[in-house]
Amino acid sequence: MKKEHYNIPQILFYAILAKVNVLIWGRATGKTTGPGAMFSHDNITKMPRSIGGFVNVSYEKLLTVLLPAVVSGWEKLGYQRDVHFFIKKFPPKKWNWPSAYLQPLKPDHYISWYNGSGVALISLDRPGTYNGGSIDWLYADEARYLNKKRLDQVLLTIRGNAEHFQHLSNHGSILFTSDMPQGSSSKWLLDFYEQMDGETIELILSIQHQIIELSHHLREKPNQRGAEKILQKIKKFESYINELRKNTVYFSTASTFDNIHALGLDVIKNFKRTLSDLEFQMSVLNKEISKIENGFYGLFDEEIHGYVDSNFSHIDQLDLTYTSSDVIDCRWDSDFLQYEPLDIACDYNSAINWVVIGQDFGNEYKILNSLFVKHPLRIKNLVKKFCDYYKYKPLKKVNYYFDHTAIPENAKDDVTFADEWCNALMEYGWEVNRIYMGQAPSHKSRYTLFQKTFAEDEEKLSKFRINLNRNKQLIVSLQGAGLKQGKTGFEKDKTPEKDPKVKPEDATHGSEALDTLWYATQRWKLDSSSTGFMDVMY
Repeated sequence: MKKEHYNIPQILFYAILAKVNVLIWGRATGKTTGPGAMFSHDNITKMPRSIGGFVNVSYEKLLTVLLPAVVSGWEKLGYQRDVHFFIKKFPPKKWNWPSAYLQPLKPDHYISWYNGSGVALISLDRPGTYNGGSIDWLYADEARYLNKKRLDQVLLTIRGNAEHFQHLSNHGSILFTSDMPQGSSSKWLLDFYEQMDGETIELILSIQHQIIELSHHLREKPNQRGAEKILQKIKKFESYINELRKNTVYFSTASTFDNIHALGLDVIKNFKRTLSDLEFQMSVLNKEISKIENGFYGLFDEEIHGYVDSNFSHIDQLDLTYTSSDVIDCRWDSDFLQYEPLDIACDYNSAINWVVIGQDFGNEYKILNSLFVKHPLRIKNLVKKFCDYYKYKPLKKVNYYFDHTAIPENAKDDVTFADEWCNALMEYGWEVNRIYMGQAPSHKSRYTLFQKTFAEDEEKLSKFRINLNRNKQLIVSLQGAGLKQGKTGFEKDKTPEKDPKVKPEDATHGSEALDTLWYATQRWKLDSSSTGFMDVMY
């Protein structure tokens, strides 16, 4: 039998298995393949014919993040897909598997297990995934991204089959896994720490130690009477633990270094080399790093200004059970107008090149996507990345907004950044509407515009809305942008761009591209007499 490695935080979690478990663990600590798989398996096997739930911020994340990891964890426990469980389909009738007490009529968002237990696949952006359902337990992955109000509605469905399972601590149990919460909207996760009773947790672990000692004695093959006494003691201790687990909260933090024995030092080094500094601190070291208070975009709030989006009709027709995020392109999105141009604006730098993509919906303006490539990759590589993503958009047309920073000549090719962008787009068959803004607006002007934008107190401006799934690194750039007093007023603090310790994707380069796009599409609304821009069709 193959031995599997579990790190200390994973072992402690499985020994405790409280009613409510909150695991704030860093990247590659095995949150999903470990606790996610362990927790769900324990509930599935101890409550036959029960139904639990997997919940994530979006259906896309369920398919590309949660399910692949959980299934990998189940496989480590010895289970096989289409043998012990079926994803998004029921087992063959001739197999005569029992069904769950409250089994759904269709398996479209459901996992069936051999003992009649099931798992509902619930996404907060797709309420219909489990309409009117009632579940016995819940596992919420990437919990810091979950909308708390929507999550609360899901939590109300944890009532399930109390008549069958209420004597078990498993019934009504919850697992939240996440890296460190960073904004005010996810601080509710940290509040669970105050609810943890350390003495109860220690008592559970102490009894588990006694059970392990008894199990060792049992393996020594005592006589039948001695074995029966040991088994009776183990059963008694397990009943004690079951009672202690009820109404108990377990809060755990761990960094990637807690799993170094399994990962090896090279993996940690690779994270340090490839991840941005902020992302390394947050997702690897598991540090709590909030956005800069009173920063340049200080009024930006993910919960107010952000949204998630998925094109369910496309995802469903692919007949996927779960898949890799590498397959994602614009067909997975339903938040853009297919027969209208895309608005784009860029930032040009020797270290990194950015493009931010948006569209005007009248009352709302959506930041649909943002892409970047780092040195030594050139603009043409970013254009290819953009064109590959939007390959399936029927209308290949962009409004390309640029200011004087795109005009300086590229010393190597003797062409402007604007020319390079537009020429490369046209090579891919895109029509380009070049819109020259002239001199880049001042920091003071941009700061004032964003203050009005995020406060939403100026009716003439569109409401700013940003796709959270497609703009994660751009949001890091916004939240890390400081504010300083300049000669003519408030300025964006761009010193991180020159700091070698700050990786370029963390610095303000991305926010500069957003500034250009937002100013170009919104500033004229405050003075409708003239746009002040020069339009050139290509």
